[in-house]
Amino acid sequence: MYAGMMNASKTLGDHFFFGESQVLREELKRLKKEKESIDALSKVSGIVNKEILKELVDKEIRPEMLAALCLVPIIEVAWADGVVDKKEEKAILD
Repeated sequence: MYAGMMNASKTLGDHFFFGESQVLREELKRLKKEKESIDALSKVSGIVNKEILKELVDKEIRPEMLAALCLVPIIEVAWADGVVDKKEEKAILD
């Protein structure tokens, strides 16, 4: 009887720690993805302030979105005279 209780206790403990382990693994995966996103946003934007980068990640701003937004002023200047010449087009595409 006592051995059976020990086995049941061990099984419950195993289930508990397996569940805790899964939670920790998921949190680690989330933190790793967040860090990768922060690093990518920093590289694309030149922003080094971790709080700002974290806020961008929290708002689900991806590096390609930020890169596109950074082009808006360049595109506006290129179209300011109503015509985008080849040199301006090349600068935008580069």
